[in-house]
Amino acid sequence: GSDDARLVYPLTALGAGLGLGASMIVADEWNVTVGDAWFVASGMHWPGAAGLLLAHGYAVEPTEERYLYGLVGAAGGTALATAATGFGHVDGGGAALAHSGGLFGTFFGGLLQAAIAGTTTEPLHLGLGYGAIGGVIVAGAAGTRFEGSASRVLFVDLLGGLGALGGAALGSPLMVGDYQSPSETRGWLACIGAGTLTGIALGAFATRPEGTHGSLP
Repeated sequence: GSDDARLVYPLTALGAGLGLGASMIVADEWNVTVGDAWFVASGMHWPGAAGLLLAHGYAVEPTEERYLYGLVGAAGGTALATAATGFGHVDGGGAALAHSGGLFGTFFGGLLQAAIAGTTTEPLHLGLGYGAIGGVIVAGAAGTRFEGSASRVLFVDLLGGLGALGGAALGSPLMVGDYQSPSETRGWLACIGAGTLTGIALGAFATRPEGTHGSLP
């Protein structure tokens, strides 16, 4: 709750130093791969952001306590991700998939809340928060078994983003005018969601492994 720079900056430097020192010791003692590191990072970033978003969405008071929700989310997510890597290394593709799940989970969570409300002018913190934590948990669990490359995940993410833009463009006539009804807004959001899913499906199909290019068994 303090805005005194004489307190904030030393604590920030102390936290960064302790984190860096601990990570160097862990990396030296354990066989930590790049994929493991990025996977654990996904367990810290997305649940931490989800905690802050949910605290804001539920209007937790006093406002200083909202940071505690972010801290709890980050600590819990880090513990889960670390435990997952304890059963086996996570490849770079699996780590990228976990981050991708957090990203698209946040996106679809906000999209769903806006669709339920029928407007794009209200805050979307709850949808974003639940989407972030749900997306990273599901994708993180899948990432521990995922054997594809990080470039494949990034390509699918790119096509998903392009699909979202294409869907928004196709549905833009629904948003013309000074007033948009809830049905028109939901139709536009549905176009964005459908475009995103189409892009993801096309990306996954275009980058499918060599052995699956033939006919279905």
